Amino acid sequence: MSTEPKKYTGEGARKLGLVRAFWKPALAVLVLTLISTAIATTEPLLQKYYFDALTGGDPAAWAQGWTVEKVMLSLLAGMVGLVVISEAIQFVSNYLNWRLRTNIDARLLDAVSTHVYNLSMAFHDKER
Repeated sequence: MSTEPKKYTGEGARKLGLVRAFWKPALAVLVLTLISTAIATTEPLLQKYYFDALTGGDPAAWAQGWTVEKVMLSLLAGMVGLVVISEAIQFVSNYLNWRLRTNIDARLLDAVSTHVYNLSMAFHDKER
């Protein structure tokens, strides 16, 4: 039995080979995207509580005994904080995403140009 890793062939394997070296940034982009999605799903909930407090509705369980002003200010601060955190995550995610894309593009360009340069002169003469 061979101890060498199995070599996969085909279109998918070639694409995976280009991305394999950059799995950590790709995983970081995925995790940041999931965190950003989780933050985006909590914003409407905070807005609901805010408008409930504004219209005099029942306060949330965590806000029992608070004044309306205190509830509204804390919810507003929470919404602003989520926006700031979300934008910071988007900034880092976009930076990593573009860095990942340019690294993969450079690797692909290097592979194609190396392949073309290693072709024989007979091939180039035939293709003229």
